[in-house]
Amino acid sequence: MTIKQQGGIFGRNPSFNDVDVENVDVENIDISVGTVTGNLTLNGSGSGNGLIKNSGTGFGVGTDRWIGADGSDDAWFFNVPTGGQHYFAINNSNKLSISGNDVNVLLGNLVIGTSGKGIDFSATSDASGSTSELFDDYEEGTWTGKIADAASSGNESSSTVYGNYVKIGNMVYVDFNVSNIDTTGLTSGNDVYITGLPFTSASVSGSAYYSGTVVTSVVTFSNEPILFMFENATSLLLNENRSASGSDFIVVSELSSGVSDIHGNLCYRAA
Repeated sequence: MTIKQQGGIFGRNPSFNDVDVENVDVENIDISVGTVTGNLTLNGSGSGNGLIKNSGTGFGVGTDRWIGADGSDDAWFFNVPTGGQHYFAINNSNKLSISGNDVNVLLGNLVIGTSGKGIDFSATSDASGSTSELFDDYEEGTWTGKIADAASSGNESSSTVYGNYVKIGNMVYVDFNVSNIDTTGLTSGNDVYITGLPFTSASVSGSAYYSGTVVTSVVTFSNEPILFMFENATSLLLNENRSASGSDFIVVSELSSGVSDIHGNLCYRAA
């Protein structure tokens, strides 16, 4: 049957059941009828060519309402089941749903594909000193360092510092331990440095350092130590707090070679 046999597409009251069309190029198709009771299926001859299918009674509530390819791995569809959630799926597997005002990632991760982009919280109330409400970074991992007698270009111990870190935005939390420190080759009167931090510390207005907690064993100093980190640095120092006198950095000679241990943690702002 052809359209012409029914009086042409512009004929009066055309009526037909099937029309086979190979290609149609149109700008808009306007269907202005109250009820659509049939199904619209576009099937291509190759992978990815089938575009629209509806096996129900309308493109709405129910199952098997989809727009996508013809069942190949790159098939995607949009589905509105009776539960009210709108599903977006790839290859017949639901990936994302929208229910009310919430977006749910059903499979996989939410991936931020561009550096510097993230989740924007600018709709929330701001403190007076707020400078950014963009959550643009999260990272966790391990780091290794050395015991040294200078922040850089100094002598290094053969002992390895083992640490972990978590970076949330520009805040970095690190912890570490080093056991049975070998001080062979280190200059006895030099300060003890823990080098190799995963991120450089930022400059902080009104402060020149960050501090954290530390536990030591088998050492020759007797006052309470704290971790000390200068701004714009990737190394730590041990600062000894002394009663009624100024603080002092712990030096190599105050460690007992082969038996001293250091364990600590610190939170600092990354540059």
